[in-house]
Amino acid sequence: RRTTSSMGATGFGFLTSGNDNGSGAFDGPHGIALNGVEKLVWEASMYPLGAVHNEATGKFCFLFGNSSLGTIYSMVAYLNSNGTIGGNGATAITTASCSDFSLCYDETSEKVIYFWRQTSDGKCYARACTTTSGTNTTQTLGTETAIADFETDGRVQVTYAKTPGKVVFTYEKASDDYTYARVG
Repeated sequence: RRTTSSMGATGFGFLTSGNDNGSGAFDGPHGIALNGVEKLVWEASMYPLGAVHNEATGKFCFLFGNSSLGTIYSMVAYLNSNGTIGGNGATAITTASCSDFSLCYDETSEKVIYFWRQTSDGKCYARACTTTSGTNTTQTLGTETAIADFETDGRVQVTYAKTPGKVVFTYEKASDDYTYARVG
């Protein structure tokens, strides 16, 4: 769902289901009582753009940008058995000014895929992120690849199609305002 931060910038929040059990803890959607422990994932001058769980390593990859969205970052975190979140540091995915972002987990390659539109040329780019299991929060970013090597109006989305095990990228082409898809 879309949310607005206290600074007036629009970002993305996450929908959950469950109930407040009255003691300040949240009964999660699967009967899991969340202990209310939180960890700073991005600072006030950063804007959340999305998050995805890497099922192969148990890591979470957070996508966020600075106030001008001039640099887009990825941070890897993990959930400890006691319910706390571990992880630190962020890696720049791109330093180009961007708009429209999407990410997904690719089960076939066991990588997180980041997808965005650069505002300078209107082209859409993607990059894969590999993480390791355990408490190591190191991430390895693949090469930035042009998915739409022409001007787009953005509206980017990336999703993983379990059958046939491929990633599907969608974007709106500027020349005709139609939405196109590309399989990667």
